[in-house]
Amino acid sequence: MDRVEVKNRESSIVLVGSFKPLVMAPHWFVKNGLIPQEDVTDSLEIDVVYSELTKFTLGNIGVEITQNKMVLRSSLESHDVRIHDLALSVLALVRDAEVSALGLNVYNDWYFHDVDDWHRVGDMLAPKQPWLNVYPASPRVGLAKMQMQVKKPEGMPGVFNLGVSWLDEKKWIRFSVNDHYDGNYLGSSSAHHV
Repeated sequence: MDRVEVKNRESSIVLVGSFKPLVMAPHWFVKNGLIPQEDVTDSLEIDVVYSELTKFTLGNIGVEITQNKMVLRSSLESHDVRIHDLALSVLALVRDAEVSALGLNVYNDWYFHDVDDWHRVGDMLAPKQPWLNVYPASPRVGLAKMQMQVKKPEGMPGVFNLGVSWLDEKKWIRFSVNDHYDGNYLGSSSAHHV
């Protein structure tokens, strides 16, 4: 039996900018050739289409658009390229979006079969002793959430934000990576930098 399993995975692209949720409803995607009508007929699930929020799922791709953010996500690794292409296509059509930040994100939820292995990950990333020295009367100290920011090598724009957090149940850990670009790197033609 394996000691750890990756149980859940999701990738997403987050664009921070200026969007029109009511205009960018599913029919807008069809009208502009971003998704085929057959996909809409076969697998569209609309949560809401409103002036402040459009949210729908189509063929295991979630789309969420607010006035200042667009998120494209999928739990299928094979759809990573699809959400990337969809983001590029949207940006090519919505030139006035004024994208100020972009995040390429992936998270994995790991389940540890042995609680001691689960604790060892937290102890390795955040040793308990320094915290027990600060709060010696505490009966328990442990990692709940940690984020590290890594500057990319010279010549590569943006930063990596790496996260580790415990989920609500014992023996679960979420590892996340955010490949972040802000306005300094996006330039005037954001579509070419995704």
